[in-house]
Amino acid sequence: AKAETLSDRVDTFSRAFLGLTAACARCHDHKFDPISIKDYYSLAGIFNNSRLNLNHPLGTKEEIDAHNQGNAAVKKKQDELNAWSAEVREDGMRAYMRASADHLLALYHYHRQRKEEGGIADRNQYAKENGIDPKRLDQWERTLKDVRNKGKFPLLAVWFEKSPLDEKTEAKEEELAESARALGDRVVAILDDLDEKDVKWREDRKAQGKKLARPKASKDDLTFLNHLRSGPCKIGNPDELGEEFKQRHKAMRDAVALARKEVPPKPPSAHVLNEGGSSDMNVALRGDLAKKGEVVPRRFLRVLAGDDSPIFKEGSGRRQLAAAVTDSTNPLTARVIVNRVWQWHFGKALVGTPSNFGILGEKPSHPKLLDWLASTFVEEGWSLKKLHRKILLSAAWRMSSAHDEAKFAKDGDNRFLWRMNPRKLDAENWRDSLLVASGELDPAIGGAPTTNILGSPRRTLYSKISRSGDRFDSDAFLRLFGFPAPQSTSAKRAVATVPQQYLFMMNSPFMQKRAQALAQSLQEEKDPGERIRRLYQRLYSRSPIGGEMEVGLAFVEDGEDPNRVWAQYAQVLLSSHEFMQIQ
Repeated sequence: AKAETLSDRVDTFSRAFLGLTAACARCHDHKFDPISIKDYYSLAGIFNNSRLNLNHPLGTKEEIDAHNQGNAAVKKKQDELNAWSAEVREDGMRAYMRASADHLLALYHYHRQRKEEGGIADRNQYAKENGIDPKRLDQWERTLKDVRNKGKFPLLAVWFEKSPLDEKTEAKEEELAESARALGDRVVAILDDLDEKDVKWREDRKAQGKKLARPKASKDDLTFLNHLRSGPCKIGNPDELGEEFKQRHKAMRDAVALARKEVPPKPPSAHVLNEGGSSDMNVALRGDLAKKGEVVPRRFLRVLAGDDSPIFKEGSGRRQLAAAVTDSTNPLTARVIVNRVWQWHFGKALVGTPSNFGILGEKPSHPKLLDWLASTFVEEGWSLKKLHRKILLSAAWRMSSAHDEAKFAKDGDNRFLWRMNPRKLDAENWRDSLLVASGELDPAIGGAPTTNILGSPRRTLYSKISRSGDRFDSDAFLRLFGFPAPQSTSAKRAVATVPQQYLFMMNSPFMQKRAQALAQSLQEEKDPGERIRRLYQRLYSRSPIGGEMEVGLAFVEDGEDPNRVWAQYAQVLLSSHEFMQIQ
């Protein structure tokens, strides 16, 4: 796991900032680029000295201490409640078990007496004479009747089963026990008038330290008891106990709730890397950290910084690595950054493989333009704002998307930028555009993310995504429209149009609600033709052309329910390919 973690960090770092695949040198020298295995472990040693802290608090010491003290107070109150509840539950169980044992033994003796008297013994009279509740005695008798055929009984577990005897002995009456002990010991009833019969010793059952005997008898001849384990009785339920218990239980629960309410809010936290040492790494032979080679010092890639590049000795080396990456003598970082920004605005990068400027990567389509953008970017203090302004004010970016047959014949791939390539909106921009068109977008900045972005009017930027599969509703939606899997880096999003996307547009409640809101926003316009014109202007920045107006009028005039038909028409326009395109 450690080797994979280091490889992932080296790979992400080198691709993102250098446009190189340095992780390919993990097991051996890079097959194509001048990156040795020593270079890889020079970088890996830097990240090996970094410790990931997933919950680094951002609040002040006073805020953190106050929150921790509040939680400690809650825990103390909860522990007191738990301890008291356990004590009450144990005391109640002891009393219940003691009473149950009395009733079970009474029931046993009653049946013995009834058998001796020829089946005419009066149960109520027997209960009265022995101080037993007749109703409770009757309940136990019905519960125990045919116990083996009634399935599982939480309170009972059978002690004895009939089995042939293979060893015999003589058991005296006084060696057997009649016991009715409370919780923690089995309730045992042993026939106290056994004649000398064949019995079999059970080594695993004892009563008060003495071995129990199993009489050789049939079920009808032998009445046995089951030991008490746990019952359906509601021990510890406040509704079943006295008023004093209920009052104290409520008071303790209220104290827990009050303590929890008074806990100061938890300070925000962040994922951070902390310094964890300043040691160098051994080369791992064939990528196996258990097979150590020579120790290599932490330093920048020698192909970029030279063989005499300085060794990193300050802490983990991350600060020195950052300085080396942004050094003006580094030829890659600035080019990689401006290439990614260019790709964002034009849909196609100057270097078609943004994360691989090596031998296997594509050559730049406009090398001089790339160099000029990179050099001015560094000269202007690595200002991304100035870089964006420079690109957006250029004639190339302001080109029309209109098709030109003659130019297309000469440059069908638009390599020389004679037009702006039409581009499909990504998932985030498309969803936000739908909310803008319907007048529902919440532009608020900041706040917690949401796991179901389809149920929120907030910008898609605030959708919560998972790195361990599609755990959230937001994941499934974003993935449907080309959002890359966050488990790994992605230099460029794949652009694909699949049937599932249009099924979503036609059938999803999200699209239906946007269409209803859009249609509702235009209800003040009574003229159907003008309403259609405003829809086209809002969604496509143009008026209807060709037969679009006639088709729209025919559709809305044919419906019986005006609200429904206008919502359906709005949904058709929102689902169109043109709405998803940047022209």
